[in-house]
Amino acid sequence: MKNRARFTMLVLALVLLAGPLSLPNANAYVLDLDPPELTLRIVRDDNISRSPDGEGEKSDMVFIPALSVERQAQVGEHTFTRTSLKLEGAIHERYRKLNRVTPVLGSGLRHHLGDGLADPVLRLDLALGYDFYDQDSRFGAFIEPRIEIRARIEDRVDIALHYAYDNRFASEKKVFDVEGHSIGVTADLEFTEDAFFVLGYEYRRGDVVVHTRNPTEPPEAYFQPPVRGERLPLYTFKERYTAVHLSDADTHTVTIGLRYYWNLYTELHAGFTYEEIRKDSVDYPSNQFFLAVKHSL
Repeated sequence: MKNRARFTMLVLALVLLAGPLSLPNANAYVLDLDPPELTLRIVRDDNISRSPDGEGEKSDMVFIPALSVERQAQVGEHTFTRTSLKLEGAIHERYRKLNRVTPVLGSGLRHHLGDGLADPVLRLDLALGYDFYDQDSRFGAFIEPRIEIRARIEDRVDIALHYAYDNRFASEKKVFDVEGHSIGVTADLEFTEDAFFVLGYEYRRGDVVVHTRNPTEPPEAYFQPPVRGERLPLYTFKERYTAVHLSDADTHTVTIGLRYYWNLYTELHAGFTYEEIRKDSVDYPSNQFFLAVKHSL
């Protein structure tokens, strides 16, 4: 993305983030600060390296804790704004160079298109963050605007459609400069008052970073067809790999899960995600099993 476009996106981000704090008479509508939320997500990924070669795939267990606070304000009969701050981390069992700390500033607008519970809800969200990795070359800021519309189509089925844009500006290595556009759908199927079956699909078109093992001679014979893109040799996976930047790759993500509300304050979510990146007839598949606990303090 050109510098002018990046500057425009950052200006729009600042305007959206400042909006809820500067609305006239906003104090008359301000809601109480929501209780802080503590989340722990555990993921088992069988291809954390996103390698195209089965023997080069590296698996890992990742622990992702997060603490977030949020303030909401009502600015109209059916319209609400929010401002949030989240601190998230990632702790890898095997590949510690992927450990990170990520502060994220968020802002959003929620508009209810009617008075009933079954009426659609429109959401506009924006996140600004910075990834501090254990491996310095991966440092970078990111911006993620998102639009979503959610509606209840049956007594027990909620459907959400979304579009999102992501842009990451690496601080040192352009290999990690990525941007992309995503569209997706999620369905929550209620089968008891406290339990929901979750199905999701997302398609993303854009840049990705994958990793290949450094080949012996000749490089062209290591796998066919060769992976083409800007490259950076690294020791992320305890041996010499190369990070490769792929432009205009297709990523398909399918998620199946179960969400259970243990009580008023605690939510459990478990499931499976299959992700497949495809570029130049080369596939980079991964299987991810996850368990998440979210608790309002």
